Amino acid sequence: MIIPEFGFGGAEKSFSALSVELSKKYDLTVVVFNLLRKPSYPVGGKIVSLNIDSGLSNFQKSINFIRRINRLKKIKNKLCPQVSISFLEGADYINTLSRRNEEKIILSIRGSKIHDQNIRGLIGFIRHKILIPFIYKKADNLISLNYGIKNELINNYKINNPIEVIHNWIETDQIKGLAEEELEERLLSIFTNSPVLVSHSRLAKEKGYEYMLDIFANILKNHPNTKYVIIGEGEQKSNLIDKCKSLGITFWVNKGLNEPQNKNVYFLGYQPNPIALINRASIYVLPSLHEGFGNSLLEAMACSLPVVASDCPYGPAEILVKNKEKAKYGILLDIPKNEQAIELWSNKISELLNNKVMQEKLGIKSLVRAKQFNKSDILEKWESLIEN
Repeated sequence: MIIPEFGFGGAEKSFSALSVELSKKYDLTVVVFNLLRKPSYPVGGKIVSLNIDSGLSNFQKSINFIRRINRLKKIKNKLCPQVSISFLEGADYINTLSRRNEEKIILSIRGSKIHDQNIRGLIGFIRHKILIPFIYKKADNLISLNYGIKNELINNYKINNPIEVIHNWIETDQIKGLAEEELEERLLSIFTNSPVLVSHSRLAKEKGYEYMLDIFANILKNHPNTKYVIIGEGEQKSNLIDKCKSLGITFWVNKGLNEPQNKNVYFLGYQPNPIALINRASIYVLPSLHEGFGNSLLEAMACSLPVVASDCPYGPAEILVKNKEKAKYGILLDIPKNEQAIELWSNKISELLNNKVMQEKLGIKSLVRAKQFNKSDILEKWESLIEN
């Protein structure tokens, strides 16, 4: 199994979980580009690092790209793998270009390419028109995280290789145990005597937090005691703090030991057990511009939280089961990147805050849906693909 690096993202978490399960049945080696980031989650099998970073200049990046292919080739020649599975585009390139004749190549496509704001400009054009189609057509099997990505591969990139949709799994019993763990005393006060909205993800542009702050500013007009808890770190953190200032929203930043103050928004940063925090909130909100799947959404549903999510490409609609304009297992709304959508989000969340009965009904539906993404069924699909 191959991934660019370890980290806190959803792809890295799913990769790690899959490696643990596959290592119980197969002789597994996990290859990463480098170990600048240590594993954030338990990893199965033996870890091998290529010890090659990306490089700063375009020239150095090109050289290191070739070095990675050659180094992975040597590893494959030594180990003689029957199957090589890669997660994320960078790993897909070197996995495919280092293949041996007897080797089965499986690429796991974790997110939309056409909606990825990072694929732009001349390099983006080359990736869309040449590199992505070339690499994906060389694979033996493609795994799509949802049906939206599968359709994108077929319709936009003209891929005719076998494509199978395999969702991420969730272990609801494990989530229940994590949810019941005690919180730090200083953080517990945040969830006392006030309704709390919560989100959990990297603080990245595509997660839509800047729009969620606009929504929350509207909600505060009628629900001044409501709090918004943001769990996670990322490059957008300082911009979001500036956004709070411009909107006149008070905020508190967790620095590890400081005591929470009575504020509107709480930036809690990385948390070793975010589930214990999510479980104590009132409503989970996911305002993303695009999603591969929505692991955190499913985790919140496993905590029996009512959820409000954007109908973005592509995960939330599949998790919540969109039927025409409504969703069966939660509230699905247009991506909140214009005034009309922001007003709609503000109104819907305000209505939900006012309706405890609806919160309870949606919470029950959330858990029912979360249980449908069980590990045994999803792992069976992976094993079948590997062995057939």
